[in-house]
Amino acid sequence: MRVGMAGAAPGSARCVIRHGRVVGLEYSGSRCHTGPAVDPGTVWEAASLSKPVVARYVLRLAGNGLVDLDEALDVDLAGLGAAPDPRWRLVTARRVLTHTSGLPNWRGPSESARAAGVNVPVTSEVLAFERDPGLFGYSGEGFEVLLHALCRRLGVPAARLLGQVLSQAGMRDSSFVWRPGFGAAAAVPHDAGGQALAKHHPVRPRAAGSLHTTLPDYASFCVAVLAEGADEIFTPGVLLDEERGRSLGWATVRTAAGQIAWQHGDNRGFKHIAGLRRDRGDGIVMFTNGEDGSACRRFFSQVLGASPW
Repeated sequence: MRVGMAGAAPGSARCVIRHGRVVGLEYSGSRCHTGPAVDPGTVWEAASLSKPVVARYVLRLAGNGLVDLDEALDVDLAGLGAAPDPRWRLVTARRVLTHTSGLPNWRGPSESARAAGVNVPVTSEVLAFERDPGLFGYSGEGFEVLLHALCRRLGVPAARLLGQVLSQAGMRDSSFVWRPGFGAAAAVPHDAGGQALAKHHPVRPRAAGSLHTTLPDYASFCVAVLAEGADEIFTPGVLLDEERGRSLGWATVRTAAGQIAWQHGDNRGFKHIAGLRRDRGDGIVMFTNGEDGSACRRFFSQVLGASPW
């Protein structure tokens, strides 16, 4: 199935899923505006498309009795660089996964820049609550706190734990840290004017957004999510309005044909989207290496018949 071109981005990769199976993988443009063509081996900086992958792993831990989604997270405030606050007792895995932890997206401008792939000096920004737990507010920091708590509970470092996340998902060509082998296979970010930006090579694994993956790997993950059909993913636990909400690790939008679980990816020079509708087994994934995310929204609407926002 062919749907539109990728707008101003130099390159794109997209997938259509129908009735629970991939019916089309399409690649267009180049990894860099002057580089090799996008192909199945192209490695994409997935940004926040990392979050659903981590959420599925946490749900599996909960299903095996290793994590209680509604238990306060065990955290080391000093290790997190966090301010003491009695509200830490209200931060749970469920609240992190629905973005109701009360924590900010990022603790400050420097951390925000680093999370988006900009190389800036480390500063002493303190993690503090932005709102009371239970209230919605999108938070990358929440996912980093959850990763920290999982590492403490399971007794493994972050890199190994996130390696287990990908191993269990069967995503063999993906990593939460940079692999030297990615090299020329990596898509390069571009600014709004089409100029190439420096490609970030993450050394620190981030549950919120350091995933690097290929379209076949991420499409396979999405097919697995549809096959499992978990209510925790496709039924919103938090309602934002009459149509939109948050499930565990995903945003949701209600349509006449059933709930769609979706997530965007938005790093400097990259715009992505994934959307899944359990009732029909339909879905899309789209990666682009440019700042104009409108092509992702159009693709979502054309294939799934709804607007994500």
